[in-house]
This record gives sequence, structure tokens and C-alpha cells, in this order.
Amino acid sequence: MKKVILGIVGALLIAGIVYCGPSDKKVMRLKGLKATLKEMELATIQTNENLKKIAERIKELKSALKASVEAKLADNKYYQEAKKELAELKKSGKKDKWSLHAFKLKCTIKQLQWEVINKHEKLKMISKQIEELEKKLKKGVEEALKNNKEYQRIKAEVEKLEKELKK
Repeated sequence: MKKVILGIVGALLIAGIVYCGPSDKKVMRLKGLKATLKEMELATIQTNENLKKIAERIKELKSALKASVEAKLADNKYYQEAKKELAELKKSGKKDKWSLHAFKLKCTIKQLQWEVINKHEKLKMISKQIEELEKKLKKGVEEALKNNKEYQRIKAEVEKLEKELKK
């Protein structure tokens, strides 16, 4: 029922039938611009072989890290209960993904995962390597898009809107 109502309100907002204040319009504009920037960045990664290799390596390391953390937490009772309960919440459809309980479960899961990563030197090293590769990828994307006038214009507009919304 909630989703239907939200869908109707969203459609009315798009059609311009429901009034939304100036800050609402700015937030919606900001989300759209950020999505456009993300699409441009992804397109750049897909067309640049070096960036594509870095992205693939990040993906490999993240899956290896996730598998290692899952293996180490396989016998952790709190972790398994939180994962099971979160899966049941998602399956039931009674609570949406923004519910406080689901948020707490996600935080518990993340906290336990980070505790495992910080306890094991090898996992900490993989995590550090992922961070470094992500920085390298971001820097490479920015370098590739620095001469793209459309990207720079949108990026400047995003920064301007973010400043206005912080006030």
C-alpha cells in the first residue's frame, strides 16, 4: 500500500500536479545531476582499458574479502541471527528497507564484518588495497573527464546545489 501511494505521489510530482517547495525541487535536481555524473563516470570506465582493469581488480578483491569475512563469521551466532532476521524482513515485505529495525540489523552486520577485518592482518591489507585502487580509479576517471565540458558543468552545478541546500 505504501509503495502504491509513493508511486502515485511520485507520478504526480513528475507531472507537476503536486506542489513541491523550492528545496524539494533542488533535491530532485541534485539527485538527477548526480545520477548523470555517475553514468558519465561509468561510461568512461567502460571505454578506458586501464580503468576497466582497475575496476575489475577492485571487484575481485571485494568478492575475496567478502568470502573471507563470511568464512570467519560462519560460526558467529549474532552475525548469523542478524543476517537471517534481515533476510526474513526483506522476504516478508511488511517492513520496507528504511525501517529502523532493518537499519539496526545492517549496522550490526557491518560492525561485525569490520571487527573481523580489523582483527586479521591479511584482511586489513586487502581492505587497504581496495581503498587505494578506488582512489586510483577515481583519480583516473577525473583525469579522463577533466576536458569534458559537459561533465565539468554538471559537476559545478552539483557543488552549487549542495552548498545551497546546506544553508
